[in-house]
Amino acid sequence: MAVEGMRISPEEHLWLEFPRLSTLTESEEDEVAKGLRHVSREIAEKAGSQALVVVIDSISYVESDFQSEGLSVAMIRWAEVEFGLQVHEIVEKFSRESNLYIFEWP
Repeated sequence: MAVEGMRISPEEHLWLEFPRLSTLTESEEDEVAKGLRHVSREIAEKAGSQALVVVIDSISYVESDFQSEGLSVAMIRWAEVEFGLQVHEIVEKFSRESNLYIFEWP
């Protein structure tokens, strides 16, 4: 299977592509990949031996609330719904000091 995207994990047959999203920076794409990587083993268990390519065609968000760290959380939440995964515990706290949300997961 020839894939132009990034391979998420050497153990799983899972790739990630951003064909039209030139607006995301490399670090933002890395945040999306980080979230997918976190659930890659569970996705692979659902898919069996089937290779999968997750293609990100668009991302919508409210610019005033955007935080790149939220992309990994959004990817985990998407995968939970799309693949029927168990919901992961993710603690979300708002830091008034830094004016940012802090996301924590194991």
